[in-house]
Amino acid sequence: MEPKVKSLKELYEKDFYLWVQENLKLLKNKEYELVDWENLLEEIEDVAKRHFESVISCMADYGTPLQVGKIQRE
Repeated sequence: MEPKVKSLKELYEKDFYLWVQENLKLLKNKEYELVDWENLLEEIEDVAKRHFESVISCMADYGTPLQVGKIQRE
């Protein structure tokens, strides 16, 4: 593992906001090999789950005619 990637993994634990900014900069500069992919993918999955749960909650709150309990997520 390259030193920059290792330091990003450590930064993830210490300063989340700075970790996001550093990864964003790497992505914008197309320095894909330096991105902390493991943690980035985990965060993307977490965001997707939170948004999904939020949508389901709103649908239930507003009496949407869908049967919310039948919606399955992976």
